[in-house]
Amino acid sequence: MKFITLSSALLALSETAAARLSLRSNTTTTRNTTYDYIVAGGGTAGIVAAERLANSGRSVLLIERGGTSFYMTGNNKTMPWNNTVTMYDVPGMADFTGASPDLQYCRDLAIAAGCLLGGSTMLNALMYIKPRSADFATWPEEWHWENGVSEAAEEFYKRLPGSILASEDGKRYDDGAFEVMSKFLDAHGWSEQDALNDPESKELMYSHPAWSIAHGRRDSPVRAILPVGSEV
Repeated sequence: MKFITLSSALLALSETAAARLSLRSNTTTTRNTTYDYIVAGGGTAGIVAAERLANSGRSVLLIERGGTSFYMTGNNKTMPWNNTVTMYDVPGMADFTGASPDLQYCRDLAIAAGCLLGGSTMLNALMYIKPRSADFATWPEEWHWENGVSEAAEEFYKRLPGSILASEDGKRYDDGAFEVMSKFLDAHGWSEQDALNDPESKELMYSHPAWSIAHGRRDSPVRAILPVGSEV
């Protein structure tokens, strides 16, 4: 079994060398390695699909046209105050990434999408909203919640559990807005629920937000799934 991830950042050196040689030779180099599957796009769907294929015994090449994201992926654009994290690692910098000149949005699409390893999970606001079973009711029958989707979702949630209390010390900070709004909503028939662990509760409820954060860092299939797939 083989699972290899290739991003444009990893090709930068070889492309530079090829450019220098272009005036002397027009010979094209072809890779002789073959794969059962080539997955184009190293975002959430691509990483999960590639890992599932690799676990089934297939050889897989995962291609991402963008560059690296987390520090663990080889991104050396670290923070001045910590040389082991990038702006994509730090949850508190989720808003800053949108204003950063280094932000790796796809520039040739009409929608906002991330062109880097992890895709848009590197650029979003970290919200982690689990679907209801009813959300799959209009899908083809084999994709209904009760026809295997719930089991697949449960496996995914074990690896990316999310968090409704992301601070490492287990305390909430600056929770005044929630305290004020919760009293107002309680008085009007709403009730507090756990949006992370009770996804079926969507009516007349409020909750602290569920975040895609683990161990103080932004969580993503890049962190939770890609390393496992790469070891297959």
